[in-house]
Amino acid sequence: MINTDWAWLSGFIDGDGCFTCAVWEKVPNGIPTITIAPRIIISQAEQNRYILDYIVQKTGVGKVYIKKEISNSFNSQEQGMYTISRLDDIRYICENISPYIVHKKLQCEMMLELVNIRLQGKIGINKWNRERIPLENTLRCAELGLSLNPYATNGRNSRHNGKERTIEYWKVRIPEIYLLADEMIYKRKFDKYIELICSTCNRTFNRLKCNIRKGTKNHYCSMECKK
Repeated sequence: MINTDWAWLSGFIDGDGCFTCAVWEKVPNGIPTITIAPRIIISQAEQNRYILDYIVQKTGVGKVYIKKEISNSFNSQEQGMYTISRLDDIRYICENISPYIVHKKLQCEMMLELVNIRLQGKIGINKWNRERIPLENTLRCAELGLSLNPYATNGRNSRHNGKERTIEYWKVRIPEIYLLADEMIYKRKFDKYIELICSTCNRTFNRLKCNIRKGTKNHYCSMECKK
């Protein structure tokens, strides 16, 4: 890609593209989590798919999907959707089109800030996640995401975002999710682990209960202590 290619792509996104982000909550494995999923999308009629394929070939990122759109007539219309969802790819595109994009320059800058925060760690709160983004950064991501597209999650699931799920809602809900997840992670950790004292160095350490053999008298925190 040379400068003229990036300028052309910037004009294409200005006209037929959008910066969007979905924000919703889910409960994988019983632990609540917040998901913030940014996207860059360019849409074209299905007969112009070759343009989207050309963008994929030139940039090396993103994928093209075909979906059916219900038109006003009795016939359905197929539409091509060029979508970029990987965070690294979104940052790559935003950084290169930033000098050229005009009408959606603010959205491009907001998307770049959102992606840079997301790349600092994980928002998803799973069982062993130790690299979680701080709460204030997650709130900032939600604010940026909803500013890009307040209704990006309407069609996902009735339990997820709706028009009433504004940033004011998430300012209350996200801290609740973080707190509840911390409590559940703590509970799960101590339900499966037992605290032991090393027979050599007398240091306390945790070990899975299922790994403790019945009748074992000596416990060691490391192979060095066992030797």
